[in-house]
Amino acid sequence: MKFRLKAASGPLTGQTFDLQVETTRIGADAGMDIVLAGLHDNHATIHAKDEGLTIEPSATGEVDVNGEAIKRAQALNSGDEIRLGELRFVLQAPGLKPQRVLDQTTPTRRPRWGWLVAGVLLGAAAALAYLYFERPEVLDRALESLSGGEPTREAPAPDAVPHAAPEPAPTEETPP
Repeated sequence: MKFRLKAASGPLTGQTFDLQVETTRIGADAGMDIVLAGLHDNHATIHAKDEGLTIEPSATGEVDVNGEAIKRAQALNSGDEIRLGELRFVLQAPGLKPQRVLDQTTPTRRPRWGWLVAGVLLGAAAALAYLYFERPEVLDRALESLSGGEPTREAPAPDAVPHAAPEPAPTEETPP
């Protein structure tokens, strides 16, 4: 399987560097397999074996794998972050997703906010309908306080019976 390093920071961001079949030497010296300015002449070596890849820092090179400084050979996996001095790379195996990404990916259930919002709006509409038909004086006072003006319609008298027809006034009969 062919591996490569992809620069993830600095002026090299996005550039890829293919790893050699058995050994890839990385450093600033022109004789290295991957030559990068800003590193020690012989900064680190990546070995490809049957068991997988390992990275080994030189005596003077600073190497971090996934945020941990290493002092001796360290096994590598696709997706590992490798920091060489101030440069940061991601180890890639073309066509494969890193195993730790696959392990962390779990299907998530999206919240059903739409139903909650619909329920709240339906409840508000029902409350307004109740006020409009059954308690218009409460609705008028609320609208008046919001608008700062007069009520939009006359509130019924407190002793009036809603929806009742007015009784005819009594007439006095005069005796003959």
